[in-house]
Amino acid sequence: MGGGQNNASGMQSGEAEVLISAHYNEAAFHHIRDHALQHPSTLERLRRIGQTGAPPDHQGSVPSFPVGAAVALAAWWPVARDGLTPMPVWDPATNPAHPQGNGYASWRRIVAVDPAPIQMTWSAAPLVFLGRQFSRVDRVSLSRFRTAPVDALSAAALMRNSQARKAALIALGRPLEGGDRLALVGLHLAVKTPAGWVWSTLWWHDHPADGAFATGRPQSIPEPWNNYLLDGVAGQDLPDASGRLRPCFNPWFEARFPDGGGGGGVDSNCAGCHRRATYPAVTFLPIHRSSSPRDADPAFAPDRVQTDSMWAIARHGTGGAPTMSGASSGEAAQ
Repeated sequence: MGGGQNNASGMQSGEAEVLISAHYNEAAFHHIRDHALQHPSTLERLRRIGQTGAPPDHQGSVPSFPVGAAVALAAWWPVARDGLTPMPVWDPATNPAHPQGNGYASWRRIVAVDPAPIQMTWSAAPLVFLGRQFSRVDRVSLSRFRTAPVDALSAAALMRNSQARKAALIALGRPLEGGDRLALVGLHLAVKTPAGWVWSTLWWHDHPADGAFATGRPQSIPEPWNNYLLDGVAGQDLPDASGRLRPCFNPWFEARFPDGGGGGGVDSNCAGCHRRATYPAVTFLPIHRSSSPRDADPAFAPDRVQTDSMWAIARHGTGGAPTMSGASSGEAAQ
């Protein structure tokens, strides 16, 4: 776990940070380990095989993940153990696409997260966030989030990461401390099915029953998941009602991406982005919502290895092995 918005993503070093963690269920975890895909030597060997001519089903690609493999990317917002913590909220109507991107530092509204275990929303005192004063802020209970505890050891470990430290300073005005909590604000989930990867994404909102992203929402969603909005896609070339290729994005991960000619982050598509995950990795900017021509895309050059849509392998083929995120395998799978 660490800061998640850095130069590796093609953004500037001054971009506002958020804490990001990656999680693998047992099927995905063991697939990576069994095939040694966390080692650059494995990827380099596959790269050489692809260049020398191998059977078509093995040429230039890692072994396909098994059906049932699941990989999640989570975005967390630090919340103080006492007092109120400001947190930005993405509203599509007031945060239109911007050529330079629309990261959370520019979102028009914030809420005040209260660690008290109460189920209520009421007006809080004015708050200042990133130099902006908000005169009326709704207070929301931390119980409306999926959370993770922070003890003294994990706080110290996170604060050794400069980007994670910046994320804490933005949210709390101080470093993380034992007794604080992390609130889940965004989650990407990829699940391998017999037809390929299915991509889902969800993000927290204080009015989850309103707006286009609440269309068709079931009434039986348990707490705290009933406070999250959801979108999903099964492929990068599925059109929407207007006939255009359908976007599928998460404001916490992609809204900040600038428009490189094919649309900004709110025009992006999970599957379209992950299709370009190859080793050695290319930048995933500019945005390609649809299938980009292979002969014009450096991601599909002959000397690259396709990583079955997994950027974690493409970008971290430098000796960094996936772990079970400090939890038992059963907890991580759950």
